[in-house]
Amino acid sequence: MPRKNKKSNGCLNFLMTCAILGGGYWWFIVKGNLNLNSLLPELQKIITPISAYIPISIPSPSLPTTANPTPITSKSIPSFPYPKTVPNGTTIRINGSTSMVEINKALKIAFQKTFINTTVNTDAKGSDLGILNLLAGKTNIAAISRPLTPAEKKRGLVAIPVTKDAIAVIIGVDNPLRRGLTQEQIRDIFEGKITNWSEVKGGNATIRIINRPPESGTRQSFQELVLNNGNFGNAANFTTLKQDSTTLILKALGKDGISYATYSQVVNQFTALTVPIDGLIPEAATYPYQRTLYYVYKEPATPAVQAFLGYVTSPQGQQIIEAAKLGTKETPIAKSQPSPNSINPEKKQADATKASWEKKEIRGIYLSRYQVTNNADEQTIRQRVRYYHSQGINTIIHGVWGNGCTMYNSKVMQQTLGFKSCPNEFNDQWLNWLIDEAHKQNMKVYAYFEKGIKIDKNSPIFDLAIRRKWIVPGVDRTYSGIEHYVLDVEIPEVAHLFRDISVEFVEKYPNIDAVQWDDYLGYYADLPGNVDRTKNLTNFVNQMITAMKKANPSVSFDICHHNPYWAKKYFAADWQNWKVDRVFIQAYNQANFATELIYAKKYNGVAITDKQLSRLKELIKNPQIKSILIFPLSGQPEQTASSVKSLVSP
Repeated sequence: MPRKNKKSNGCLNFLMTCAILGGGYWWFIVKGNLNLNSLLPELQKIITPISAYIPISIPSPSLPTTANPTPITSKSIPSFPYPKTVPNGTTIRINGSTSMVEINKALKIAFQKTFINTTVNTDAKGSDLGILNLLAGKTNIAAISRPLTPAEKKRGLVAIPVTKDAIAVIIGVDNPLRRGLTQEQIRDIFEGKITNWSEVKGGNATIRIINRPPESGTRQSFQELVLNNGNFGNAANFTTLKQDSTTLILKALGKDGISYATYSQVVNQFTALTVPIDGLIPEAATYPYQRTLYYVYKEPATPAVQAFLGYVTSPQGQQIIEAAKLGTKETPIAKSQPSPNSINPEKKQADATKASWEKKEIRGIYLSRYQVTNNADEQTIRQRVRYYHSQGINTIIHGVWGNGCTMYNSKVMQQTLGFKSCPNEFNDQWLNWLIDEAHKQNMKVYAYFEKGIKIDKNSPIFDLAIRRKWIVPGVDRTYSGIEHYVLDVEIPEVAHLFRDISVEFVEKYPNIDAVQWDDYLGYYADLPGNVDRTKNLTNFVNQMITAMKKANPSVSFDICHHNPYWAKKYFAADWQNWKVDRVFIQAYNQANFATELIYAKKYNGVAITDKQLSRLKELIKNPQIKSILIFPLSGQPEQTASSVKSLVSP
């Protein structure tokens, strides 16, 4: 009896519940014209617990599926083992998205080095054309930046996820905008609702949108992520390129353009800046504009395709991909053992040159203090560091002092001279950003005190130095066409200024790796008076070094100077008696180059200019040259670094 009553009560409860739900449906949905989809999640919460108490078998309500794709599982994606060997003569052809150019290139190099006598040919004509070529049998693998369509899957195509990728919003390096934008602002710009940079606190200029062609996978992904599959604007300020090319976009940006590109293609570019979105840079895990990149093959997969995809999806392949996305860290490549007859002599020589270059203790490049002017932001500075790392540089020598003032806010400058820095514009945190990023890349940063104790008439302290009688009588004409004036460090006030600046600097930037002074730490032999200032200069330098070391013992004090004979005779710089940690010999004079190398071998390395890159291989091959510092007199350090890499890794 109790069981029968319980069943009857359960049925009655069920009928009452159905009546309530039915009445609610009629009132809210039919009469009230309410959207059912918005209520489904809540109805599910109500129906599920109710159905658990119904004693008879009733089917669960059938709710529509959402638009989200089915999560990718190991069961839904074919897997390929890491290839132990790959037959000689194997050729793999890849074509597709421009977003995967850097990834394709990195995997091509690594695969060919790992499996000798294999060839990987890559091209980038866009995701759609890559698919068409795959279906036509013109390529083995399509690299695409969008998911496959149902129609493409029906034709036997299979997509293997390769990695997550960020799409960066980019502007020209000369664009006045120096702030991030919100997702809403980006959407309004690309829909054509915001048309002037002043509307987002930029300059007063029309925003030019540089768009990719409709067949671009990157455009399709951007349209989905940013516009929610809505339409791009089509006003006069929109330009759609005929070719899907990031290079063409970069050239078109100018001062007022905006566009987008896969992050790996612009991370090391200096013609463009990436715009933070909602305060997030593309490397952030929660950056909003991310999509999946794929390699696609046609079933059945050939042995060559299986081998390549097995390599790509292996831990080693994934490390190479991640490095390629940032254009930075090189990943060790496990090479198979080639037969002696298969080694190309030219390749062997090139590999030996690269190996010798990488053995140099310091592979440095000099950036003048002007590299941080124009308020270079954090993103730009970090990009620059990563770029130099990608070119094989392991040390950045950056100007922090020059012509009598600092390129950072200095309390010593303020108290002694009445102003806190050079008049150039710069972000207060620029050097902290540079040091932090360099150390992340296993690089060093040397603070360069340009011009040392010398100034010219353009110096912000020139008039003050004249009034205070800080300048040694006469003009320093060491270099033709340049007139310098020497600050007299025999004057206690001047000596204390340099001492206090040095101490302040290593305390303000405790993680700096070294402080380096050049040949401007010296007098000029032809100054009037025929005075020997050698001893007093030595005392000044040693007192400055002692004070700096006491403040921060971990910082190296280095000089990049003339050879000891020349330095002492013509500049009163007896640096052999200075308490310096390292010495790099300037070999800027081509006529005396061989002589300078004799000295360079005895000390810590050599310094050359970008006009002497023809000497680079000679220096690399010389095991007695421990380090090489390169000073771009052209003022184009990016181009110089690229030239160095081309010479080292042709």
